[in-house]
Amino acid sequence: MLALVAVMAAAACGGDEDSPSPSVSPSPPPTLAPGVTPGPGVTEAEIRLGMTNDLAGVGDTPYAAVSDALAAYFEKVNQDGGVCGRDLVLVTKDDQDNPELVRAKTKELVEQDGVLAILGALGTSAHLAVADYLNDPNADGNKDDGVPDLFVSTGYSGWGDVARWPWTIGFVPDYQTDAKALASYINENQRGKKVGILYESNELGNDYDSALKSSLADPALLVSEQPYDSAAPDIAGHIGTLSQAGAEVFVLATTPEASASAITAAHGQGYNPQLVLSYVNSQTQLATLIGGGAAPDQLSAGFRELRGAVSTAYLLSAIDNEDDPAVVEHMRIMQTFGGTQVSTL
Repeated sequence: MLALVAVMAAAACGGDEDSPSPSVSPSPPPTLAPGVTPGPGVTEAEIRLGMTNDLAGVGDTPYAAVSDALAAYFEKVNQDGGVCGRDLVLVTKDDQDNPELVRAKTKELVEQDGVLAILGALGTSAHLAVADYLNDPNADGNKDDGVPDLFVSTGYSGWGDVARWPWTIGFVPDYQTDAKALASYINENQRGKKVGILYESNELGNDYDSALKSSLADPALLVSEQPYDSAAPDIAGHIGTLSQAGAEVFVLATTPEASASAITAAHGQGYNPQLVLSYVNSQTQLATLIGGGAAPDQLSAGFRELRGAVSTAYLLSAIDNEDDPAVVEHMRIMQTFGGTQVSTL
């Protein structure tokens, strides 16, 4: 997402020629093509971009790290000459992961701060509160005046509805695509085994459940589908139902807290199916939750419970890919420009 932001910002310059990479040569002076009027948030000196996030952690999320990393990358780009001679400015507002605050703070960014675009929204329910507004700010049915809604970091498949949300562009793989990848693994490696799924009863879980059902080689092998309410999940009861149904493969379309509870409950009941996890579950985060903390003995206990689990990932690993040039450069930028510390757990 970080590099793509700079590419998008370059488009705001409106010049006829491609801008050289900041790491190769300084950015040219600000230019505009004849007759082009810069968008909101674009001046001779800067390009203002907006983001709302759970900055203080009131919403009990780790999302603030994303804003910190983005700010560090912007500092790197600006030191290299900016974009078309303009500095990238990230205007952030704390939304506490609360949909009502997300809407209020997003409107502030658009209507008071005059940002060119909104970046990196986090959380499906939070962003659903503003997607219609960003794509039709005047609510007049004419979406030509929408606000670019870029690199949404939730996998809800609905963001691909270009008729409803033409200005919204997703960043992470959508949940249905991930479910199809998990189904492909099951079809090839767990052939003939009974499958059960625990899924959150919202956009995330519904995407996984529907795509899994349509992608299994033998849909009849899906013997149990267990939706749960994230506000009051009765995980233990659902686990018992999956076990009684004979599910040998257990798909978790769940957030990390629910996944940790489900795995702990399953093993506590002596139920040890093949675990297949959505990419929203970081293995280290799960091990921390299951083990009760980040101390070495706690992490070891957590990882023991995850032994043999299968999950997907769409980002490079700071451990497995530590020598990859992209990872090396990312860590350099974070260290040099005060960004998020890269975890190597």
